[in-house]
Amino acid sequence: MVQLPGRILRGALLLLALSSTACNRSTPAGDDMDTARNWALQVSVRAEVVAELIFEENKLARVEYKSQDPALRDGFQTRLDSVMEEARREGLAIKFHLPDGNGEHGGLYGAQPRPGEPFFTQAMREHLGDGTFSIRVK
Repeated sequence: MVQLPGRILRGALLLLALSSTACNRSTPAGDDMDTARNWALQVSVRAEVVAELIFEENKLARVEYKSQDPALRDGFQTRLDSVMEEARREGLAIKFHLPDGNGEHGGLYGAQPRPGEPFFTQAMREHLGDGTFSIRVK
């Protein structure tokens, strides 16, 4: 059996995942598994909406701040800058289940997408939330 380096193997698995058209409830719906690439995410603290993040093709297109509280805006901007720096530097770790041949819940797959790569928007949704900020799809 040929031993492949981990990075090549992960890349091959990602290509396999992207070429698959089978889906289940744990992966995005439709023929394209990465339907989250054009999401709008809403950031809030308790009941107050702080910002909306607009993603286009797995890239952060713009941030629209809704809160008038400068402390909330600055706090979230610091959080966003930190997560984006990590994303650019090493990617954001994310895990999801690939469907098997029957469209059932398949094996767990991990990826570390960077801006513009498949599943980046989904990874941002998971990484932006913390004890202060909650994230939801708008």
